[in-house]
Amino acid sequence: MAKVIPTKYVEGIVKPGSPYNTFSGFVSVDSHSASLKTLDEVFEGNRLDYQNTPYTPGVDETYAKINFTLDSKMRLDIPLEEPKVGEYPFTGRGFTGSQNIVLPEYKLRKGTDYYYQHGDTITIHSSQDGKIIQQYGYMSGRGWELIE
Repeated sequence: MAKVIPTKYVEGIVKPGSPYNTFSGFVSVDSHSASLKTLDEVFEGNRLDYQNTPYTPGVDETYAKINFTLDSKMRLDIPLEEPKVGEYPFTGRGFTGSQNIVLPEYKLRKGTDYYYQHGDTITIHSSQDGKIIQQYGYMSGRGWELIE
């Protein structure tokens, strides 16, 4: 599984003693979204153009992605519901609403935040070509460690 986050959040997550040990919200199956490399592609495919988005394609030099293994598919919901006014680009149809890239849309079930587990990674990518700039791995009992 994968979750895209702004690079500016990474330092707060990986620092020793960080209180940020969970996340929630929209996620994708990594094999579905792995072909999206540039921030423009990631932005469009994941429909990150929601109101007050922290992403700015063409300006942001990097983006980050959390890769993790979900312990149960039962923790995922396919968000099938009528979107409310102001929720654009949310479609409520189980797929992102991109014109050019179609990804299945999943959301971690309400009340089931994901806690980081051994083997999870956070990778910082170049916005221009998706190349890895820096990567951290989560080690049980030790926390996040820089992968060289």
